[in-house]
Amino acid sequence: MQKPVPVLLVAFTSAVLLGAGLPAIAQPKSPPVVQSVLPASNLGLSKGDSKILTLQGSNFIYVSSVEMILEGTPAVPKAVTSPLRAPSGLKASLMGNRTPTSLGILLEAPFTAPDGIYLLRLWAGGEAFDVPREVLRVAVAWARAQILDCVPRQAEVGAIITLKGKYLGDPARPSLSRFLTVVRPPGEFASRRIAAEIVALSPKEAQVRVPDSALYASWTAETPAGPDWGFPSLPFDPLYVRSFPPNLFQPDGTLGSVRFYESQFIFADGIDNSVFLPSSAMRGLGFQDRYVFSFPVYEKPVNLIVGSTKYRVRLNGSNRSTGAESLRSTSLGLTVAGTAITVDIAFESEGVEFVAEYETQDVFSKKITWHKFLNINIDNLALSASMTPQFISLQDVRMLSVTVSSSFTPGFVVLDQNISVDNSPIKDFIKTELEKSLSTYLLSDAFRTSFLAILSRQLQTVFGGCPRLNVIDVSAADDGGMRLTGSTRPVR
Repeated sequence: MQKPVPVLLVAFTSAVLLGAGLPAIAQPKSPPVVQSVLPASNLGLSKGDSKILTLQGSNFIYVSSVEMILEGTPAVPKAVTSPLRAPSGLKASLMGNRTPTSLGILLEAPFTAPDGIYLLRLWAGGEAFDVPREVLRVAVAWARAQILDCVPRQAEVGAIITLKGKYLGDPARPSLSRFLTVVRPPGEFASRRIAAEIVALSPKEAQVRVPDSALYASWTAETPAGPDWGFPSLPFDPLYVRSFPPNLFQPDGTLGSVRFYESQFIFADGIDNSVFLPSSAMRGLGFQDRYVFSFPVYEKPVNLIVGSTKYRVRLNGSNRSTGAESLRSTSLGLTVAGTAITVDIAFESEGVEFVAEYETQDVFSKKITWHKFLNINIDNLALSASMTPQFISLQDVRMLSVTVSSSFTPGFVVLDQNISVDNSPIKDFIKTELEKSLSTYLLSDAFRTSFLAILSRQLQTVFGGCPRLNVIDVSAADDGGMRLTGSTRPVR
């Protein structure tokens, strides 16, 4: 014969099962009553957020489920014995912390939840118990977006950047969000805001593509809640990247038409007797027919011979129309090399390029006579000038610096005595003056103005279609050319 199960054991087992969140197995003798809610009874919940509440009251042991219903939803008929929650509304679920006088619930507001005031409904023993709005009401709505960061703060037009913040939108419905920046397309006088392409979206991050013609400005967001808060202000710097290739001035380059390589340098003795002769193509672009400058004479007091007072080194001749009395370039190259533009010049290596002379003076007549004592051959002469331009704007290009270097092999013929010039002040003078002459010429106003005008026109061509650029930074490109990065940010 089976023994009867004690009534207290049945009640205890039912309480344990219900405490674990399992369905009630008996009708409650008294309905559940919610007296207060922690942390508050009047709550606002933004879409995409969640919140844990603690109900305080009595008779929670038989509560089997909870749901949030829009205010105004009709009462549940007595015949209904299970929740009728709308799948797109505010979600509510039981937590594990339950006592007869305390019940934890989790509220989750999906982006699809309709806006409005939601009230709590408890289910116990197959019956619905609505909690009065004075005890708990939850307002659900879109929250205003806020952009807190932009990564990176600088990026090339067309690149994808990440906006970080809060309440940026619904990943399932990105069309409800817009992320705007300022643009000024070519031909338009006024700037305007446009929505950028959204690549990926989450409530806290939006990946967007930087649009063409973008200006230096802060990003803004628009969601169903309206415009974002507008702070903090985080200006974004869209970059316009172009380049000058290494062969820009070569025959196959864009500016090969200036035919710089057909120009010529001629050094000859005398005041304003050295010249740079631009190519016919350069003259057609505004260069002068010739640029004249002087190659100085090196003089130094010294007592080489009895009666002498000084010696000098000068170019061999003053007739620049002949190769025998001048130092003439045989090839010119103009190459874009990183942040600089390099001029490479090679000279002919025939004949005597320089002569050294000493001075004597007649004691009675004071007449000065110069006597040649050394012929100096300059073999394998090469000059290289590195010009660093500065692009203030598309219309204002300046020469920041010019650095010239030279290399050559000196040879000599001694007339009166054996003097080496390979490691002497004479070689240093020739090297210094050759470099100085080329540098002075490249920095001359006439040549600099004409040359930089060509660069300015090329700059306007490569940045054609861009907004007005206030800053153009120069760096080395991967191909060895010049990388030009334009920006519309204000100049400080």
